[in-house]
Parts: sequence; structure tokens; C-alpha cells
Amino acid sequence: MHEPNVSSVIGLVWPLSGTTKALLLGQLISLLIAGTGVFATILADNNANFPLLLNLFNYFLLSLFLARKVLRDKKSQQRTDLSSFNLSVTDDPVETGDRVSPSALPPLLVNKWVYVFAAFLDVEANFLVLLAYNYTNITSVMLLDCFTIPCVMALSYFLLGCRYKARHGLGVVLCIVGLIVIVVNDVLDGNTNSQENALVGDLLCIGGSIFYASSNVIEETMVKYVDKDEYLGYVGGFGVVIAFVQCMIFDLHGMQQARFSSTVLLAMVGFVLCLFFMYTNTTSYLQESDATLFNLSLLTSDVYAVVFTYFFDGYLVSWLYFVAFALVMCGLLLYHSEKPPLLLGKEMGLAAEHVPSFLTQFVVPLSSPAAERDAKPRFAGASDERGRAQFQYNPILDQSRHES
Repeated sequence: MHEPNVSSVIGLVWPLSGTTKALLLGQLISLLIAGTGVFATILADNNANFPLLLNLFNYFLLSLFLARKVLRDKKSQQRTDLSSFNLSVTDDPVETGDRVSPSALPPLLVNKWVYVFAAFLDVEANFLVLLAYNYTNITSVMLLDCFTIPCVMALSYFLLGCRYKARHGLGVVLCIVGLIVIVVNDVLDGNTNSQENALVGDLLCIGGSIFYASSNVIEETMVKYVDKDEYLGYVGGFGVVIAFVQCMIFDLHGMQQARFSSTVLLAMVGFVLCLFFMYTNTTSYLQESDATLFNLSLLTSDVYAVVFTYFFDGYLVSWLYFVAFALVMCGLLLYHSEKPPLLLGKEMGLAAEHVPSFLTQFVVPLSSPAAERDAKPRFAGASDERGRAQFQYNPILDQSRHES
């Protein structure tokens, strides 16, 4: 069972280029984010204010991916056992959930603290931005949220070895200009309300942007080099714990005051489903593309939210929103017309072919999923010299020695 992916579904009947797939999937994710905004507005109109509780449900659904990984690894182990008796076994990367040939990369045992840190960043990024709305206006949040883009580019440059060219930069500028057009329209319409302690809100939003950027880069690294189901499952599991603690502190009063009518319950389901499918499709997107292009694609979500508002409330959509949408789409096409930044980094010898250098100290390469329990003592820092030597030696970087 695979999570919904609009580009793969359409590709069954109409072959798509890599650029078209990336644009379609990016806009699907943007639509899902706009959907969460619509359902959040419905909940707010019905005095149902408990966003952390909704995030908690989403993290619970994500944690179920661990079960899928266990079943997949069990099936993979059965295939490995059969092959050891020289039986004919067909390695199907679609069935095993691998994006490449099963022999291309050995599985990796990841220090679970990496997933704890990733879950913390994800939960707190959402929390800080939500908290920022209590201190500053939506215009400031939209503008400062753009700070995620340069943060992602900087982290990708230093941690992943990505390199950018002029067309990448021009594409980013066009996308940000599109967002500025939306902000200008809001200012002209008087949709900006002054708030006290705006500086506090701005700082919270900047902090949230930094956390989002860090989370996106870690997510891109894990889904490209480790395992998509493992990442979603562990972030979901640890996210449940973190979100539950914060929910009991900040959302308990809102839950006690809310009236759970059918409208509220349906809006809750809609919000959680949109958020869940956004997370699952994001991992698919980051397997094929990069975190910078992902964040640029999300800039159209504000346009989609306004269009949804028109259909729900009859609010007339300004022509400036369509100008903004065109600018963002042109920026995305321009960015995508250049080679991916990670590929450029590899061509320059600055990006790792398999696992980024910053990640090697947190993982142990394994020959098969069944070898995980044998690697755990060495990973935990066992005192035997053989264990330490195997941890320090990275067979991914030297396939010939690994095979021997």
C-alpha cells in the first residue's frame, strides 16, 4: 500500500516529465496546505481552537508507517532467506518500497535521537508560527515565513553540498516577488490589523522559519538516503509524545470550551486528512526534488486559500492574486530549468554520492534489515575493537571492500 501521489496516478495514463511531476506534486501539497487553512478557519468560526490536538492526531497517523516498515522488512527478510537457498527471487523495488535496486545501497541503522530531534523541530515549528499569530498580523507572518527559503538554501549548501546557479536565484526572487504581491494586495484591502507586541510575534515567526528549514533539510536527507517509512513513522511516534504534552498545556482550555457539533467534527477530520496527506506526499516530493523547491512551491497556497474563500464565503478574488500565482509558477519553472542543486554539488565533488558527511556519525551501515539487531551493540558503543572499527569504516564509500 502506497500513499496517494497525484503525479504517479496521472502518469499511469499520461507519461509525465520530471519537471511536470514535480510541479504537479508541489501544487498538490500546496492545495492540501490551503485546505488545512480552510478547515482551520471553519473551526475558528465555531470557537473550536485546539490546533495542537489536531497535530496530535496527524502524528498518530504518521506513526502507523512504522507498522508498514516492519511488514515490509519482514517480507524482505523472507526473500533474503529464500535467496540464501539459491532459489529464484525477483527483487521488485516497488513491492519493497525502495526507490532504487535493493542492492544499490545497504540499509542504515539510524540513531533514534535523530528522529527525536526531527520530531521536536517539526512540532515546535508549527507551534511557534501558530503562537506568532497572537502577537503580530497575518501580513508579517506571511513575509517572515519566506525566511524559511534562504535558511533551507544555506543549510543545504553547507550540510548537503548543494550548489546553486543564477537561474536558481532568479527563480527564488520571482517566487518571493509573487508573495510580496499578495501582501501588497492585503495592505491595499486593509486586511492587516495592528497588534501589540508585534516584535515578539516577528521573532516567533523567524524562529519557526528556522525550525521549518532545519526540519525540511533533515527530512530530505532521511528520505533520500535512509527510508521514507522509517522517517514518517518515528517522527510521528515521537511527535505524538511531544504534541500531547503541549496539547495538555495549551489546548486543554479550548477543548473544554468547544462544542463538538457535526460541523466541527467534519472540519477536524478534513484538517487532519489534509495535513496527513501533505506530510506523506512531501516525503515523495523530497525523494525526487529538493527542500528549496518544495518551499517555493508552497507559496501558491495563499492563492488557493483565497480561491477557496471565494467559493465558501463569496469573497471577490482580487486580480493581483492571479498575478502572484503567475509569478510564483514562472519562478518554479525557472528554478526547475536548471540542474538540481544536489546534482551540481555531486558534479563538483562537494556532495556525497550516498550519505552526507554530517549524517555518517549518526548511522551504521547494515548488510540487510535482519542484521539490525547484530549492529545495535556496536552502535551503542560496545567496547570490542572490531565493533568500533566497523562503525568508523563506512562501506558505503567503498563498495569493493564492503562486498569482500
